[in-house]
Amino acid sequence: MVLLKTKKKIGMLYGGALENALLSSFDNGLNSLLSSVTLVLLGSGFLLCLVIVGVMANITVCIVMVRGRRFKKHLSNFMLFHLSITDIVYRLIVVPGQYAAILYPIENKPTMLCKVAKTFLYTVYTAVFTSLVIIAFDRHQCITKPFQRLRHKPKFYRYVLAVWGYSVVCALPQMFNGGIGTYALNYTIPFKGDNFSNFTQRTWLLCSSSNEGSSQRIVTTIYFILGFFVPLVIITVAYSKIAVFLWRRSRNGMVNQTALKSKGKALRMLVWIVLGFVVCFGAPQLKDLMESFGFKDQLVF
Repeated sequence: MVLLKTKKKIGMLYGGALENALLSSFDNGLNSLLSSVTLVLLGSGFLLCLVIVGVMANITVCIVMVRGRRFKKHLSNFMLFHLSITDIVYRLIVVPGQYAAILYPIENKPTMLCKVAKTFLYTVYTAVFTSLVIIAFDRHQCITKPFQRLRHKPKFYRYVLAVWGYSVVCALPQMFNGGIGTYALNYTIPFKGDNFSNFTQRTWLLCSSSNEGSSQRIVTTIYFILGFFVPLVIITVAYSKIAVFLWRRSRNGMVNQTALKSKGKALRMLVWIVLGFVVCFGAPQLKDLMESFGFKDQLVF
């Protein structure tokens, strides 16, 4: 009798311990899920704030340029206007369209759709940096050779065509990137029947991208050099020459100090704009390049 009571107590203790363990495991899983959802919501909210701030800033630039037709006065003004419009299109159309093309589950999604979406995204990336190159070139000509600029009035539409033509050429190899394809997601869904006992099999295709492999590595490297590195080098050289030119003129006293300060402020503003675009648009390209060379596990962004 005593042995039976002891067994019952042990069984109750064991059952209680098992129940507590299950509840603890459930609580830990729920807390982990809630923390993941919280991080996703915070990240999404932060990105949404960045999109709103960026759109408002670009709209402000467009209003300033349109008022008084300032975008027609200089090539750099026109390209700033073009850059703002491009960034608005990128934030409101390209990024949502890119995520829709990649993540929206479409049955029988062709691989070509994924490649077109990737190519269009990289075209916009290159257009941004190429526009910054033309702005840097125009500022260099205006400051170091002002009279030469007055003799030759540039045709603005030619520069826009050159920007987008070069951008398409740089991004076009993505159409032949073997690492861009589709990922099959298989699942079953119940339909009306006895206690939903009947199921149907569904397959959705999502876009997937891999930078591993020799062909993918070549495509990624070529784009990184032509679409990001070369424009960044040209921009750096142009603004460095402007800074050296203004520094020499200030030492020689050949430039009015008020005009010098005005040009210096404009130069600093453009440099900050370039740095902002480098951080926002350059990080994804650097990430793709590092992944193609096998540094995927070392990435922290």
